[in-house]
Amino acid sequence: MKTGLLLMAVILVCLSGCTRSDPEATTTFHTAQAPPPVPGTMFFYPERIPLRDGGFADAERGILFVPVNRSVEGSAVIGVEVYRFSAAAKAQPETPPIFFLHGGPSFAGLERALETEGTFEDRWLPLTEVSDVVVVGQRGIGSSKPTTTVEMTAAPLPADQPYDAEKAG
Repeated sequence: MKTGLLLMAVILVCLSGCTRSDPEATTTFHTAQAPPPVPGTMFFYPERIPLRDGGFADAERGILFVPVNRSVEGSAVIGVEVYRFSAAAKAQPETPPIFFLHGGPSFAGLERALETEGTFEDRWLPLTEVSDVVVVGQRGIGSSKPTTTVEMTAAPLPADQPYDAEKAG
């Protein structure tokens, strides 16, 4: 019995020396190994927006990487959500694009807004009759990274409770 415990202790000591303590030792298949994106880099992919009549509108959706503080060299980089809706065929090709800075308090991002039936047709489609439409989300909103959404986890305050006349006395 003592020999078995001694052998087990020796094996554990030997195995503990087989691991490395540097960060690469904790790298897994799912750990990102890419350097941060360069400011000014932009990635787009196709997006299909459901329409009221059951069809789809084609758009491009992506992320524009920008410095957190443009006046500080080497500033951290964040990703900002961007949508591009192409101009209709009848639009004048020399017309410059229309830009929107979209967002604000309680705005969850353009993706969520476009999920509401008719939003694209009512708000964005008429503008594509004139030119391309580029919608830039505010940082921290929608698919922009890092997010600024804060989850409220505090317990409700007494003022948030329904009034109870018996407890009030």
